[in-house]
Amino acid sequence: MAFWPKWYNVKVKKWVFLEAGEAKTAIDSHHAQISHAINRYVRLGFDIQTGKDIENAIQDIRGTSVAQLVPNRDRGSGSNTLPGNSNWFEWQWPTSGDFEGCILARSIPNLGPWTTFTPTQLEKLQKREIEKPNPNIFYRTRLSTPTISNSNWEIPPPNSEQRLTKQVLVKKLQSRGIELNGKENKEELVINLEKKLNKEVERKKLEPERIVGVLVDVTNSQTIRCDVKEVYPLQIGWALKENQKFGKKGAGKRMTNQVRALLEGYFMAGNADKSNRYTAQNMQRELEKCAQEGEIDKDDVSKVITIQNWISKTTREHREEAATRVLNYNNL
Repeated sequence: MAFWPKWYNVKVKKWVFLEAGEAKTAIDSHHAQISHAINRYVRLGFDIQTGKDIENAIQDIRGTSVAQLVPNRDRGSGSNTLPGNSNWFEWQWPTSGDFEGCILARSIPNLGPWTTFTPTQLEKLQKREIEKPNPNIFYRTRLSTPTISNSNWEIPPPNSEQRLTKQVLVKKLQSRGIELNGKENKEELVINLEKKLNKEVERKKLEPERIVGVLVDVTNSQTIRCDVKEVYPLQIGWALKENQKFGKKGAGKRMTNQVRALLEGYFMAGNADKSNRYTAQNMQRELEKCAQEGEIDKDDVSKVITIQNWISKTTREHREEAATRVLNYNNL
């Protein structure tokens, strides 16, 4: 997304992940019409067997063109993935201001602090070069241009009464003691205000506060006034996906191939010479030395428990291989 302004002259202000097909936004509502149009086409007795059938089914939808895109799947080795990207549902790619070139992410749209990925971090995480996609476009089984809609898609204007004007944003920032030079655009003012509000929320979390609430005892049919924190001691934000520690598929840091190769070398050295056998703690110290010498990244050094599990797994695999070789030799 950060390359879209350069590639397509399209500036992405925000990307929010929502449940597909539920018509929560104007764009989602427009796309939902496509599936409804296809379902209606089938219920009328027609079949969807070719691309031409799909074109006939959705040809009357406003602002909709039809084409077959065949993406280039040969992208080489390596994967450009941000760690923990499944925890966040709102993303931004600022093109100006203090966060220019960064990627911002947070758990709840329009609420909570941002997790910031700086250009230095992104360069470090990048495993392969990012190139502009160049898919082939097919129309009616031949390389051609997409169809052109007969009518435009008209988006109703949003309710402007609920949107803060630039003057209101400036007043809110100035009331919080933030100095402005008058050159900031509206997007920068919004980001500055969000940062200030997030700091205020974090400061309030640290302040000692006794929250008195009302609980209803259904069994005895009575109302009890009590300290909610004592009865319900979970921390604020405990239900957010980024704060969950269990039940997350693929969670945790994976061992890199370079670290795995080093561990295999230590393991085989111990097998060759019993006096030179490495424990999990010894292997971790060797990895830390490699990190200090710049051979591997410091963040790639595995924990002792991870190395212990790897040793157990590798030992079991070597024993199975040895047993298989003995059985194959006896059957000769």
